[in-house]
Amino acid sequence: MLSHFTYIRVLNLLLGISLATTSFVLSYKHERQQIFQEFTSQVDAFASSLELELGRNIAVLNSFRSFHEAFPQVDQKGFATFSRNAREYNDGVYSMKWVPRVLEKDRSTFESELKAKFGVQGITDVDVAQNDKPFSPSPISEEYYPISMSEPEFSNELPIGYDLASKIVTRTALETATSNDQAIASTPLTITEDGKKKFIYFISLPLYAQSVDSEEARWRELKGFIVGLYDIDTIFSTVLGNTWN
Repeated sequence: MLSHFTYIRVLNLLLGISLATTSFVLSYKHERQQIFQEFTSQVDAFASSLELELGRNIAVLNSFRSFHEAFPQVDQKGFATFSRNAREYNDGVYSMKWVPRVLEKDRSTFESELKAKFGVQGITDVDVAQNDKPFSPSPISEEYYPISMSEPEFSNELPIGYDLASKIVTRTALETATSNDQAIASTPLTITEDGKKKFIYFISLPLYAQSVDSEEARWRELKGFIVGLYDIDTIFSTVLGNTWN
């Protein structure tokens, strides 16, 4: 039979093990909570930085709108100068496009100008430049939204002459942007560069011939769109680097 002293020793041993186990569990939970809180804090910081970086890049479109209000005539030289500066200070801006609204009655004149400036045959519904693919003219419509200027000037992801209204996803984005007078994103483009796939986001902002104060006036005075293509990989890499630093 165990003596009274032995019982006390066993009870003390069990109590010590119990306290040690409780201490370990509490310490473990506390450590996990700290790790979770730190992780949550880092995610919040990343999300805030990403929002700021996206906002900074999209602000380029609003800057062009202000530029257009001061100098309504959009020409190749002014557009190229503005776009090059924007791309130089915003790494996420992959390219910029000027997309005028072209009515059916003005199509032939517009196509003649495209051919004279860039050797482009006309408004097309082919959205990827392929040398082995024949020219595909955009079907007759009441209006078109072709790319007439680009920086860089020649880029394969959306070539000059391509009618953005020829695809339902981009046309819907343009219509939504006009109705709400806001910069609206469309489905991202997937391109291959240096053997790697990249996601390029398409964001459009409407420009008007004069000030508007209603949706009806927006459609009546719509002049075209400034379109920004954004390299989401570059934007994410920039934000990640800044967040960890």
